[in-house]
Amino acid sequence: MRLILLTLLLLLTTSAQSQVVFNVPEIEVPVSEFINLPVEIETTGEDVGSLEFALNYDKNYLEFVSIEVTAKAQEWLTYTMDWEGETVRWGGYDASFGNFTISNTTELFTVRFRVTNQNWTEIPITIGRKTAGTELGWDIEVENTDGYVNKRSTAFDTRPADGIYGMVYPVPTTGPITFDLTVPDNGDYIVRVINYSNVEYLRSRRTFFAGWVQFQMDLSTLPQGVYLLQVTNGRFVKTFKTIKR
Repeated sequence: MRLILLTLLLLLTTSAQSQVVFNVPEIEVPVSEFINLPVEIETTGEDVGSLEFALNYDKNYLEFVSIEVTAKAQEWLTYTMDWEGETVRWGGYDASFGNFTISNTTELFTVRFRVTNQNWTEIPITIGRKTAGTELGWDIEVENTDGYVNKRSTAFDTRPADGIYGMVYPVPTTGPITFDLTVPDNGDYIVRVINYSNVEYLRSRRTFFAGWVQFQMDLSTLPQGVYLLQVTNGRFVKTFKTIKR
């Protein structure tokens, strides 16, 4: 009995000392119709098996459009809910109870907003209610850093990015799919549609200028299933997951 109580005490103490930090960055964006805001978590090495939090924004200037979850977050069962046009709620858990836990600093998703009023210079994005837990259900202490969106006076972002960022939609799709990206370099990019075994179904070569790009692909000839969409210029690689119905 003493051994059981001691074990429980150690588990509770370890859980209380662990910490998860939700990070919403301060970003600078050009004058644009849309804003893409990445959200990540930092862990202290704890295996995180469940997360939930609310993201607050100013509905006088922004309208929630979508959340693009990363490949890691897609391993979880997740939900997204826009609450009264001013709070986005996101949550998820590892349904395998241990196979897909998060133990390192990880980008969870990118939130996409539509700008409904261009008369602004700074919009705060804050984190409200938040929880985290282990794969066994033990609570983990949670902190957060709130972010801001700052507007530049230039119309287009021409600064090189440290990687390829963005989203694809709709997911799932019956065929047409749109890539909405920020790319770091001028030059040629290879876009591939593959499966988890790296079997290639489609490939195209496209030339982009550094900054924001948008283009479409048609997956209608492919059978139903899960596919990976890979974009690379040889220096950076970005992979998205989609479902063909």
